[in-house]
Amino acid sequence: MPEGLERCPACRAHLAGSAVCRRCGCDFSLVRLAEEQAERRLTQALCAYADGDLAGARAHLGASLASHRLPLAQALAVVIDAERRGSLADDHWERRHLLVE
Repeated sequence: MPEGLERCPACRAHLAGSAVCRRCGCDFSLVRLAEEQAERRLTQALCAYADGDLAGARAHLGASLASHRLPLAQALAVVIDAERRGSLADDHWERRHLLVE
């Protein structure tokens, strides 16, 4: 299960991977489903990015971030946005060029 929800927000009991809090009975199954969906969409975004499909990667990433703000998804969004603007490629080239000289 995703690691996002480790403790019950109502009573702070450890959830231990369960969708229902053993102490207060709160049901977090929909939260768990949203976290899992976010991870799936992040995987799809990474695959699209690896294939060079920035538009597809950004679309999957937007869906992932709408469900759950995973740190990797946030970092990938920064990279994709920079690459779409062209600043990442230019910056990488400049740094690489400086290392060669």
